[in-house]
Amino acid sequence: MPVDRNPGESRDEFLSRCISTEVGSGMDRDQASAICYTKLKKVNMQEEGPAIPQEEIDYCMNMLKGQNPSYVGAGALKVCIARLTAKKVNQEQYGI
Repeated sequence: MPVDRNPGESRDEFLSRCISTEVGSGMDRDQASAICYTKLKKVNMQEEGPAIPQEEIDYCMNMLKGQNPSYVGAGALKVCIARLTAKKVNQEQYGI
């Protein structure tokens, strides 16, 4: 069952509920965190910035993990989203 952010639900409340639900469905904690942070970021990006395709996020996550196997989960996801958002903004504003 997909987990969506409820109206008025804080960021922390959503992440806690989402991660618990995903782990309860059999997913490991790192995967659940990555999925929930991605869902949260997609909602935020619709409100504040350019959309980043999921395949670009997945590619970045795999590249980070290849560089260092400890680069997983929410921390790696934040790094990838920051990098890809900056790249997308530069492409849109400066054509680079």
